[in-house]
Amino acid sequence: MRLKRKHYKKDLFDIEAILQSSLKPVSPRPEFIQSLQKGLMNYTFMQSESSETDLKKVVLFAFIGFTGLLFVFSLWARLVVLIISMLGMVESSKHDKLVN
Repeated sequence: MRLKRKHYKKDLFDIEAILQSSLKPVSPRPEFIQSLQKGLMNYTFMQSESSETDLKKVVLFAFIGFTGLLFVFSLWARLVVLIISMLGMVESSKHDKLVN
Protein backbone atom coordinates (compact mmCIF):
# COMPACT_ATOMS: atom_id res chain seq x y z
CA MET A 1 0.00 0.00 0.00
CA ARG A 2 2.77 2.44 0.92
CA LEU A 3 4.69 1.61 -2.24
CA LYS A 4 1.65 2.42 -4.34
CA ARG A 5 1.23 5.79 -2.59
CA LYS A 6 4.85 6.71 -3.32
CA HIS A 7 4.39 5.62 -6.90
CA TYR A 8 1.30 7.83 -7.28
CA LYS A 9 3.17 10.82 -5.84
CA LYS A 10 5.98 10.26 -8.35
CA ASP A 11 3.45 10.12 -11.17
CA LEU A 12 1.87 13.37 -9.97
CA PHE A 13 5.25 15.08 -9.86
CA ASP A 14 5.95 13.88 -13.41
CA ILE A 15 2.60 15.22 -14.61
CA GLU A 16 3.20 18.56 -12.88
CA ALA A 17 6.62 18.87 -14.51
CA ILE A 18 5.18 18.13 -17.95
CA LEU A 19 2.40 20.67 -17.48
CA GLN A 20 4.76 23.36 -16.19
CA SER A 21 7.04 22.92 -19.18
CA SER A 22 4.26 22.96 -21.77
CA LEU A 23 1.74 25.45 -20.34
CA LYS A 24 2.43 29.15 -20.12
CA PRO A 25 0.20 31.71 -18.37
CA VAL A 26 -1.82 34.01 -20.61
CA SER A 27 -3.45 37.33 -19.88
CA PRO A 28 -7.26 37.27 -20.02
CA ARG A 29 -9.10 39.16 -22.72
CA PRO A 30 -10.55 42.49 -21.52
CA GLU A 31 -13.93 41.63 -23.08
CA PHE A 32 -14.09 38.45 -21.00
CA ILE A 33 -13.28 40.35 -17.80
CA GLN A 34 -15.91 43.00 -18.55
CA SER A 35 -18.62 40.46 -19.38
CA LEU A 36 -17.80 38.44 -16.27
CA GLN A 37 -17.90 41.51 -14.04
CA LYS A 38 -21.15 42.67 -15.64
CA GLY A 39 -22.70 39.23 -15.19
CA LEU A 40 -21.65 39.04 -11.55
CA MET A 41 -22.90 42.51 -10.71
CA ASN A 42 -26.25 42.04 -12.44
CA TYR A 43 -27.00 38.59 -11.03
CA THR A 44 -30.32 38.40 -9.23
CA PHE A 45 -31.40 35.65 -6.90
CA MET A 46 -34.57 33.74 -7.62
CA GLN A 47 -37.60 34.91 -5.71
CA SER A 48 -39.93 32.40 -4.13
CA GLU A 49 -43.15 31.86 -6.07
CA SER A 50 -45.58 32.45 -3.25
CA SER A 51 -45.93 32.23 0.49
CA GLU A 52 -48.66 29.61 0.01
CA THR A 53 -46.15 27.15 -1.42
CA ASP A 54 -43.78 27.87 1.45
CA LEU A 55 -46.57 27.27 3.96
CA LYS A 56 -47.38 23.94 2.30
CA LYS A 57 -43.75 22.90 2.55
CA VAL A 58 -43.58 23.86 6.22
CA VAL A 59 -46.75 21.93 7.02
CA LEU A 60 -45.53 18.91 5.05
CA PHE A 61 -42.14 18.84 6.81
CA ALA A 62 -43.79 19.33 10.21
CA PHE A 63 -46.15 16.41 9.50
CA ILE A 64 -43.28 14.19 8.36
CA GLY A 65 -41.28 15.12 11.46
CA PHE A 66 -44.19 14.42 13.79
CA THR A 67 -44.87 11.09 12.10
CA GLY A 68 -41.20 10.14 12.45
CA LEU A 69 -41.27 11.10 16.12
CA LEU A 70 -44.31 8.88 16.69
CA PHE A 71 -42.61 6.02 14.88
CA VAL A 72 -39.45 6.32 16.99
CA PHE A 73 -41.52 6.53 20.18
CA SER A 74 -43.48 3.39 19.23
CA LEU A 75 -40.22 1.53 18.56
CA TRP A 76 -38.89 2.65 21.95
CA ALA A 77 -42.08 1.48 23.70
CA ARG A 78 -41.90 -1.91 21.97
CA LEU A 79 -38.26 -2.26 23.00
CA VAL A 80 -39.11 -1.51 26.63
CA VAL A 81 -41.96 -4.07 26.59
CA LEU A 82 -39.65 -6.65 25.01
CA ILE A 83 -36.95 -6.09 27.64
CA ILE A 84 -39.47 -6.35 30.48
CA SER A 85 -40.94 -9.57 29.07
CA MET A 86 -37.45 -11.05 28.60
CA LEU A 87 -36.57 -10.21 32.20
CA GLY A 88 -39.83 -11.84 33.31
CA MET A 89 -39.03 -15.00 31.38
CA VAL A 90 -35.53 -15.15 32.89
CA GLU A 91 -36.93 -14.72 36.39
CA SER A 92 -39.63 -17.35 35.84
CA SER A 93 -37.08 -19.85 34.49
CA LYS A 94 -34.89 -19.23 37.56
CA HIS A 95 -37.95 -19.71 39.80
CA ASP A 96 -38.91 -22.95 37.97
CA LYS A 97 -35.36 -24.31 38.44
CA LEU A 98 -35.47 -23.53 42.15
CA VAL A 99 -38.87 -25.23 42.58
CA ASN A 100 -37.83 -28.39 40.72
